Amino acid sequence: MLESTVCKIISLNVRGLKNQRKRRSIFSYLKDQKCHCYFLQETYSEPKDELIWKSEWGGEMLFSHGTNRQKGVCILLNPSACNLLIESQYFDVDGRIVLVNISFNSTKVSLCNIYAPNNLELQLRFISTLNEFLCSNANISELILGGDWNVALEAVDKSGGIPWRPTAYREQVLALSREFGLVDILRVKNPNGKFYTYESKALKLKSRIDYFLITKSWGHLVSVADTKISIAPDHRAVRLGIKMVTNKRGPGLWKFNNSLLKDQVFITLIENSYPMIKVKYREVEDARLRWELIKMELRGISIPYAKNKARATRLYIENLEKRLAELDATILNHTGSQMDLLSELSELEKLKKELQHWYDKKGEGAMFRSKLRWVEQGEKPTKYFFNLEAKNFVQKTIVELKIAENKTVVQDAEILKQIENFYRDLFTSQFSSSGELFDNFVENVVLPQLSEVDKNKLEGELSVDECRQILKTFSNGKSPGEDWFTVEFYVQFFELLAPDLLKSLNAAYFHGETLTKRTYMSNICKYLQHICDSTAVICSMFSHICKVSVRSLQIFCRYVKVYLKYLLTICSASRHYTDS
Repeated sequence: MLESTVCKIISLNVRGLKNQRKRRSIFSYLKDQKCHCYFLQETYSEPKDELIWKSEWGGEMLFSHGTNRQKGVCILLNPSACNLLIESQYFDVDGRIVLVNISFNSTKVSLCNIYAPNNLELQLRFISTLNEFLCSNANISELILGGDWNVALEAVDKSGGIPWRPTAYREQVLALSREFGLVDILRVKNPNGKFYTYESKALKLKSRIDYFLITKSWGHLVSVADTKISIAPDHRAVRLGIKMVTNKRGPGLWKFNNSLLKDQVFITLIENSYPMIKVKYREVEDARLRWELIKMELRGISIPYAKNKARATRLYIENLEKRLAELDATILNHTGSQMDLLSELSELEKLKKELQHWYDKKGEGAMFRSKLRWVEQGEKPTKYFFNLEAKNFVQKTIVELKIAENKTVVQDAEILKQIENFYRDLFTSQFSSSGELFDNFVENVVLPQLSEVDKNKLEGELSVDECRQILKTFSNGKSPGEDWFTVEFYVQFFELLAPDLLKSLNAAYFHGETLTKRTYMSNICKYLQHICDSTAVICSMFSHICKVSVRSLQIFCRYVKVYLKYLLTICSASRHYTDS
């Protein structure tokens, strides 16, 4: 019985499966290992072998064929693995790479099986091909890459024969691992252990040239990473067991989407809403707090608008693809003259160009979010940038934290607690706050001072022109402050925002400090308290209640009770935060 949560994989160089007796022995051996997937190298398979081999195996086999005397790789899937679904598959034309994208317990995984050449020149050509192949077809952030690499990565991985030395191919394998965020998981789990997967008795040589490279963030999920004696002529089997779970993530950090600035509807919405926002908060005396509340309202407009627009775009693309499929079916099934399909053919080409346009835009967004700075102007978006975006997303999550020499934590609550303790210790002063130590430290320090002329020139309230000029010095795509509105947003709406922005900055100059998060939360709570205590609000609510049924009144009261409890929690948390 296969374990439902741990995906088990074996990699084995079988050195030919043409012989039926040997093939059936290998298949029997593999089935006894009770794994979900099996990576086989040097199968010597040809297209004519597929039907017979699949029948003997009794399940799915995915091939990249070689010749009847060399190369050939395949991935075998266990017929009883009901929690494993194939989504797509790819292979090269040289019999060295086969890849399948699967869903295991709803977790997306890319499985790639390789067989590398043993000639250095061919190896360098192979690693370049593999890099491009993975960029185009694999989900890099969810990748398991295994097989026969024909190179030992470290000196400890080789015994006998010609002394180990690093090669250009070995460096390229390591470079590929770094680029895609992969690790040699057996070596990570056993830093000093000796493991050999290939043995040549004639050459008195042992080496570890078969291994799995997996996504680094999955390291703590691996339960099995070792080698095992097999019935293959000169190779041991390499085993991997990994618990497939999906990390639960929050909504993440919001940042303004600059593409909205190309949307005239959005621009008009902001321009029309801003005067009403100003009226809403005109009674707030502190200009700093008023500016923060205004930005809060602007975020409240931008976020739902962007979500609704993205949802509408996805629906539009789905309908576009559905219409393309209908047109394609109509054209393929038409038996008459092509002249009868002129309108369908014309619509098909038009919709294909439109679909290409939408995916070009999505690719441009992926390029930006992948944070790749060397993208050339005019370069076509590819899956490479989507993979980089996904990898960056995964790397933002801490999945494993080493807190001592032989101790790590993997539970989210424990990781957060360790982070909290670290920063609390880091920012806790070990000395008294009297200032005496600082005064002694700077007592004899001669610091440069401004002249009275320069002092009078630099100090004082800011002007609109100064704000406008300093805004031009920022790089595009950057956020000037903690509100995560970009430079482009401020440039677009500068004339609208400038008066309130300027009042906020000058108020900060007058008070000698900006509105920190502590004072911001404290003032927000005071404002909420003011709203809750407002007689007008209570009367309005009571007036509304009188017009509804008793059942609705009960539901409404329950809602108000929950909402007031929520407000009380916020205020209480803010007071605690302010006091601490």
